Formats: sequence, structure tokens, C-alpha cells
Amino acid sequence: MACIGVSLRAEQTVERLVLAGSGGVGRSADPGGDLAPRLAPRLVPRRAPRLGPQLAPQLAPQLPPQMDAPLTQELAAALDALPPGAPIAVLIHGYRFDPGAPDHDPHRLLFAQAPARQCAKLVSWTEGLGFDETPETGLAIGFGWPARAAHLPSLVRLGHTGFAEIYARAGAAGAALAGLIAQIAALAPGRPIDILAHSLGARVALSALPRLEAGAAGAIGRLILLGGAEYAGTARAALAQMGHGCAGAPGPGRMPARTAPEIYSITARQNDLYDALFETFAPRDDALCDRVLSRGVDAPNWFSLQLDAPQLMDWAAARGIALDPADRAVCHWSFYTRPGALALYARILRDRAAWSVAALRRAPALAEQEPRWTRLSGLPRAAISLPRPRLRRARGL
Repeated sequence: MACIGVSLRAEQTVERLVLAGSGGVGRSADPGGDLAPRLAPRLVPRRAPRLGPQLAPQLAPQLPPQMDAPLTQELAAALDALPPGAPIAVLIHGYRFDPGAPDHDPHRLLFAQAPARQCAKLVSWTEGLGFDETPETGLAIGFGWPARAAHLPSLVRLGHTGFAEIYARAGAAGAALAGLIAQIAALAPGRPIDILAHSLGARVALSALPRLEAGAAGAIGRLILLGGAEYAGTARAALAQMGHGCAGAPGPGRMPARTAPEIYSITARQNDLYDALFETFAPRDDALCDRVLSRGVDAPNWFSLQLDAPQLMDWAAARGIALDPADRAVCHWSFYTRPGALALYARILRDRAAWSVAALRRAPALAEQEPRWTRLSGLPRAAISLPRPRLRRARGL
């Protein structure tokens, strides 16, 4: 099969959804039926608390998430069928997708072999990454989480925007992702587990890292973060808790530094406006939240790659990747809609020696990133500065 789908629902269920390898439209199990695996209660609250500096720990579940037998059996069968060296990749969408809303279901719109409807912002991640129904191409696991919230109701109920509510939910979804990764690591010991995440999906992925025990944490191979909507300070803290501090300094975490994952932060000047909006409106803890991921993280296992850098097209073409020109000054979805982009990420997943962080750092063509606002000559080069509302601390937590 092309992809196994796991969906985190706001009503605290994980719904099993299997995507057809050729037809591309998923079949959803009845959330109330026998095929609906469940997580520990209170994983994602129906009503998110008010945001505060220690939001992510406050939303963590009291018990680790557990997958039930049907999903475990399906994962075990798919993993057992993989030949040596075939990749395992968990795919995580970003803002405004929701597996509980058919018109916004990432399993039907991103993780399927063909999107269920036509839209310039929708392409098949699995097809672009080289996954099909055969086990030889590897296994993709689509991780769906509820990433939609209306702004006005959130302001009325919770005192903050819908985006702030989803930002909080993304941190809590990291606990469910950590449970899924632990399950995969137990079923397929010794195999690397890679993650590809877009936008707020990067927050989900980074929030999972500190929650992993040593065995599962050591199984993480590569993280490919596309326009990551998270603060660099949060990433540094996650790496430190894993025992791999920034700038080469080992952190106090639970695992040896040598097992830290390789992290590829895919940036773009096309995304500058969205990065600035994130820094302006995303909830922040001033102790950790300094600047968005695209501004860089100084860590030995971290590599920033500018997708719309002028020299990248020629560099990729020399390696057999036809990367189309970036045709828009502002775009948040070109990280996966731009022809050739997914093929580039597929190389990171599949040609591990040639596309390691160490190997890419040795490539002169990839050494420099253009300054922020380079593609928007009519805007100032400095980050947009707007008043930031201060959010009240969570009550009753």
C-alpha cells in the first residue's frame, strides 16, 4: 500500500484510514466502530486552555498514547514486508487541514496517490516522494491532526486567535506522534524512521522528540522540515533534551549525542512574509521563542537549505533533479507544490550517504542563503514589527 494513515481527532480518537495505492482516495473507518483505535484520554482537549509560557507541558497527556490491536497489526504487516533499506517516513501536514473534515482531510488531499480534488495547493506527497503500493518503495505513514479553528469563536471562548489555538494543539499532538514512533521502533527495531513535515507540522515533530525514550529516539533518522512554523529556541531545547546541544555542546538529555537525528530545515525567500507573520502572532515563551526556524539553528546535525536559491536549480540538475523555477514572490505551499521539490526530498530519504548533512555542508553551492526579503524589494529588509498581544497564563493547570 502507498500509505497507512493515522488521524488524531479532537474527540480523542485515532482513526485508521488506509489509502489505495492507485486510486488515491482513502477509505475511512467508522470512528465509533471496532476499527477505531483509541489513544489515552485527554490527549487533545476539546477546549484548549488559555495559552501561557509553559503551554506544551501543560497539554501533555497523563498516560502515554497506546495504539490498539488492529492498527498495530496493520503496521506490523506493512513493516514486515519492507525489504532492507526501504525508507519509513511519517508525513505531517500543517495548518488548516483536518482529518475529521472531508473537504480538508490530508489523507485524501496530500497523502493519497492522487488528491481527491484539484487545487494548485494540493499535490500527492506520497507519489512525489516515490512511494507506491509496492513494499520495495518503502512505507509512508500519514499523520493527520486537527489543524483548523475559526478565529472569532476562539477569540470569544479562549481569548486568542484560532491560529494560537492550533499552535497549542500542535504541541500536544507531538505526544501522539511520539507514541506512534515508539510503536514503529518496537515493530521494526534497527530501522531508521524519517519525518517530513510542513509548516506547523514541524512543531508537531519537534514536540515529539523530547517525549521519546532512548530506544525510540535513537530510531529517528532524518527530519525534513518544510517552512517550519516553530521557534528556533524550541528546536534547540528539544535537541538539548535529547542530549545533543547546539554549537557542538552536548546537552543533559537521556540519549548519546551520536544518535541525534539529522535535521534539514527547508527555507525559502518566498516564505518570508509567512515567517514574519508567525514571529508576530504565534504564542511565545520569551525564554525559548526568539525567531522562526528559517533564521537558522546552530547545531552540528542541522542544515538549512534555501529551496528558491538561484544556484540550487543547477546544483540539483547536475544530480538528475529537474527543479522548476520559483514563479511567485510569496508562497507558503511551494515547498511541496513546486515541481521537483518532492523529488529533492526523496533523495534525502533514499540516497542517505550522498545527501547526509555532512555531505551537503561540503557543497559550496548550498553554503549561502539570501537575506530575508530579497524577493520582496518593495518591503523593508528588517522583520515586520507589529504589536504583540501578551497572552495570559493558563488557569487551573
